[in-house]
Amino acid sequence: MELSSEALKYFREGFGTDYKYFTNQMKRLQVVIDSEEELEHFKVNYWVKAQKKSAHRTLNSIMAISYYRVHKVKKLDMSYEEFLLHYNQDRLIALTKLFLQPVHKSDLKLLDEKLGTDSVEILYKLHKLQPSQILFTLINQYGTLKDRYERDLEYSKRESFEYIEETPFFESNVYVPILDIEEEDKGFEDAYIAFEENIGFEEGRKKIKQHIIRERNQKVIKLAKERFKDKHGRLFCEICTFDFYERYGHIGEDFIEGHHTVPVSELEERQKTMIEDIALVCSNCHKMLHRRRPWLKKEELKKLLQR
Repeated sequence: MELSSEALKYFREGFGTDYKYFTNQMKRLQVVIDSEEELEHFKVNYWVKAQKKSAHRTLNSIMAISYYRVHKVKKLDMSYEEFLLHYNQDRLIALTKLFLQPVHKSDLKLLDEKLGTDSVEILYKLHKLQPSQILFTLINQYGTLKDRYERDLEYSKRESFEYIEETPFFESNVYVPILDIEEEDKGFEDAYIAFEENIGFEEGRKKIKQHIIRERNQKVIKLAKERFKDKHGRLFCEICTFDFYERYGHIGEDFIEGHHTVPVSELEERQKTMIEDIALVCSNCHKMLHRRRPWLKKEELKKLLQR
């Protein structure tokens, strides 16, 4: 339901000066709310309670909307056959109806890559298994959707959902004030952003994690550096030209990071990485190349810097 200017004005004060959060959250709320009566129900049972919890207005506002979305998703009675029918007609509309979350065209491209050989049914089942998760978190975590579903199904049997992976918006150790809302509505998204200085962070707990990792061969990075230095006389970032030695002196001599232009995770068993597959980049550019999936290409990041 499209919110009236009066309703927008009412919610505006819950975000203070954070206009970006306000506009994004109102888009989410418009997808979730279906009528004026429901809007009033949300105000009384979620919004007002959230605002009374602490001085962190923006965080509490986001939490209220997130709690209510999960509440609606849990109660959503859409069969797989109905979802598939909508999906075949208009994927954006179908995914928005299922996740009760604004979905964009860019999400569809990433979703296609994540689906791979998986069926759309896996996406439906995974969402039903973890209603608190939004489409963005599903398609940005590592592993195929089928892998995720099988793993989450196993965790659900143990009544535990402690994920190994961390998504760009996943902060499992951020302390947030808990809302005193009915038990059925206490599953909310794990994607919050800490924005006030006095929000605490619990750190230092020991955990045992089991991983399957792809073996990397450091020789190819070493040879790539040697060849680059022989050609240019020094090591610098191929994207922004940052030179660690020039900036930091002796401590930065011969330092540069090697970026695999072909992700190691996509290599077949025993497939070889060539020196030409390694780009030498600074730490900042390396992080930006990995900022989203599929990874940015070196030339794409260069263009962003030239804007």
